[in-house]
Amino acid sequence: MLNIDCIGEICPIPVIKTKKALKEADNVVVLVDNEISLQNVEKFVLAQGYIFNYEEKIDNDKYFIITINKKAVDDKYSQPELLATQTNQVVIISSDALGQGDNELGKYLMKSFIYALTQMDNLPNTLIFYNKGVLLCADNSEFLPDLKSLSDAGVSIQSCGLCVEYFGLEDRIAIGQITNMYSIIDLMQKASSVIRP
Repeated sequence: MLNIDCIGEICPIPVIKTKKALKEADNVVVLVDNEISLQNVEKFVLAQGYIFNYEEKIDNDKYFIITINKKAVDDKYSQPELLATQTNQVVIISSDALGQGDNELGKYLMKSFIYALTQMDNLPNTLIFYNKGVLLCADNSEFLPDLKSLSDAGVSIQSCGLCVEYFGLEDRIAIGQITNMYSIIDLMQKASSVIRP
């Protein structure tokens, strides 16, 4: 039995820690202190076909004890065709923030999205950055460690040259390559799937 303490952690950390723990052990106990984390871990675990149980505890604060049994995997979730990766997946990042609304929240969500990408079993082939997305590749970007991790794992990182020039970043792009709109369209047309968060 492997115990994982995710008290105080927010999305996507509890799911990522749970995923890593399930690679090491058949039985895992996860502690979380909010219902969103509980629901996210539950969705992940059930998608794998594992047994999921939890109980709510109230000590000084409310928290949840999640018990996962990996050995109870349902064979229908283990079929190779369900686990097959896309052969040429492209992710488009067109902003330094994810979604519309509060900009500070959007930037946090983008940071969370890029980090979560580094933890996926099936990485995309290419990340394309354009418009304000190119700011993530600049030398002062807090995203660089995660982008470097993706690059080191073989993910191609491409920044729109016109966008780089527009923001005055010609000498400041610290990761990947500078490309052009023709090449961006070519990559998108040849992709088996394109994700735009």
